[in-house]
Amino acid sequence: MKRFVLGLLLGFLAFLAARSALDTESTTSSSPAPVQALTPGSLRGAPSPTRTPTSTATPLPTPTPGPPERLALAIYVAWYDTRTWQTDVASDLPEPLFNSDDPLTIRRDVALASQTGLDGFVSFWIAPGDRTDRNFGRLLRASEGTSFRSAIGFLGNVAQTPSIDGVVQALAYIRDTHTRHPNYLRHVGRPVLFFTDMSRMPGTEARPAVEVWRGVRDQVDPDRSMMWVAEGLDPSYLSVFDGLYVLKVTHQDSPNDCLKASRWARQARVYGSEKLWIATIMPGWDDTRTQDVPGGFRVPSPPHRRDREEGAFMQMCFDAAIETAPEWLLVHSWNEFVEGTHIHPSQRYGDFYLNLAKQLLSQFRATVRRVAG
Repeated sequence: MKRFVLGLLLGFLAFLAARSALDTESTTSSSPAPVQALTPGSLRGAPSPTRTPTSTATPLPTPTPGPPERLALAIYVAWYDTRTWQTDVASDLPEPLFNSDDPLTIRRDVALASQTGLDGFVSFWIAPGDRTDRNFGRLLRASEGTSFRSAIGFLGNVAQTPSIDGVVQALAYIRDTHTRHPNYLRHVGRPVLFFTDMSRMPGTEARPAVEVWRGVRDQVDPDRSMMWVAEGLDPSYLSVFDGLYVLKVTHQDSPNDCLKASRWARQARVYGSEKLWIATIMPGWDDTRTQDVPGGFRVPSPPHRRDREEGAFMQMCFDAAIETAPEWLLVHSWNEFVEGTHIHPSQRYGDFYLNLAKQLLSQFRATVRRVAG
């Protein structure tokens, strides 16, 4: 009996050994080679190193960032109230009259601007804790739950920063207080900050303004994690800044200055394709009622009026801007009534310029789609 059981056991072990040999042979001769994991290099056609098969899942390729967004923004002013409309400094009045501090006003502006085709505002800002600062916070909150994103426009000519240290502290405040909000404007993940009046900075009396700004940025944004956009006609600021735009495209001695957009764009793009060129359009200009207003806001430009010509000037500026294939388009402005550049509904023009802007921004979107395609 023992010999019989022993024989059965030996036979079973022999069967297992034969089965194992067959499995090994089958795997060697007929199984496909392991699938090589995709990598960004292999997707571009570059050779990829051979990988040893493991029990882990095949890794997905690292996503390649898409092209930068093409955005349409508008200048936004947040310092008006009933006193403004009673001082006769504006050639036109909003419809309805509004108070910039009113959250309902801000929510209405966000909704109306979105319907017009704008992606966000560049809100003029003066100092931490002041009216423009508080209202920018309200603007961000009013935009929550929407795709509307806004950035601060740092006013170099009126900012309450009498020293370079004051400028650094103000910009650090913006960085730490506002740019973390989900509705703060970002470009490829980097918070965007606009500047004006580049040469009117403390310290520019002794050093070139570009170098003064370099020192400021080295303190506020040393790792260049933000996008700083300079204003003006001097492209050398792009050695420090990430983008360039021209705020005022009409002047007393050059009323059709917007026609120079192609020259400005060429000069900006000398500094590299990664720099943003932002083209500006405006419906007109009229700050002639501010000539005697104290505070030097009009310096160094003399008061000036550029007739709107029933939309012809805005169309001309748009045509010149589009020829430059701008990364972004800036409408100057949403509600700057004192300078007469508003597209906001008004008592004189109704919603004519709002509708014209909507039409032009639609054309801009179509142009962007053609370029992308």
